[in-house]
Parts: sequence; structure tokens; C-alpha cells
Amino acid sequence: LSPVCLGSLRRAASINAEYMGKESQENIAAQAQRDLENALEQLEHARRAKDMVELNLANLKSSNEKAISDVNAALERSQAEKEVLHREIARIHEKYSKDLQLAR
Repeated sequence: LSPVCLGSLRRAASINAEYMGKESQENIAAQAQRDLENALEQLEHARRAKDMVELNLANLKSSNEKAISDVNAALERSQAEKEVLHREIARIHEKYSKDLQLAR
């Protein structure tokens, strides 16, 4: 090939490489933009999931506090009933003890 032809081929190869490099950079930039948009969308999903978890935890805490309060109230009622029964048993025991002594 003549020097002029070789020079033209070199110039064409250089222009082609430059074009391919530019196109590649544009593709990389576009892909990076898509990746960033996807990451932002995933971040938003994660934030919403976090909010839901926090809401569920708050509801669970409230339910547990209510259950504990209900159990404590039931225990107090049970204790009061137990005390009433003990007094009644003591009264009956005292009555039958007197009756038994009188019978002897």
C-alpha cells in the first residue's frame, strides 16, 4: 500500500477508535444512570419496609403493654378473690370448731 493509503487507513482507524470510545463512554454513563435510578428505587422500597416494620413494632409493643395490663388486673382480681375465700374458710373453720367443742 502506498504511504498515502496507509495514512488514510491510520486516520480512519483513529477516527473509528475515537468514535467507539465516545460511544462506549456514553453507554457506560447511561448504564450508570440506570444503576443509580435502580439503587434509588430500592432505597425507597427499603425505607417503606423500614417504616412498616417500625409501625408493626409499635403496634406489637402497644398490644403487649395491653396484654400485660390485662394480666396484672386479672392477677389483682384473683388475689382479691383468694383473700375473700381465705376469710370465708377461716370463718367456716371457726364456726365448726366452736360447734365441735360444744358437741364434746
